[in-house]
Amino acid sequence: MTEGEAVIAQGLVERISQQESPIKIKYGEQVTKFAAAIPNHTTALQFIFNQLIKLGIISNLDEIQAVGHRVVAGGEYLDRPVVITEDVMNKIDELLELAPLYNPANLWLFVKSYW
Repeated sequence: MTEGEAVIAQGLVERISQQESPIKIKYGEQVTKFAAAIPNHTTALQFIFNQLIKLGIISNLDEIQAVGHRVVAGGEYLDRPVVITEDVMNKIDELLELAPLYNPANLWLFVKSYW
């Protein structure tokens, strides 16, 4: 984040593709928990975005200016928040062996969602 920016909400979806995914949305000091069948990362994002609206945190998706996403393994190259660019995606691709279950899903999510 840069100066003047603030995180207004955090969402966490665990165990994607399992029978039941624990989901948590934090807004200020309030934490709301859910459980749902989340088959993939796209569904996870859609669920979080829909809940942000239902909980009244935002009124529509146009209010979202940025979304942060943690990549499990960025080696020594991705050790801080970065804007996803083609160079960043190439570096994640080079590091697939560090997290073979997670980094391919992250790349797929970035390409499908942002390009």
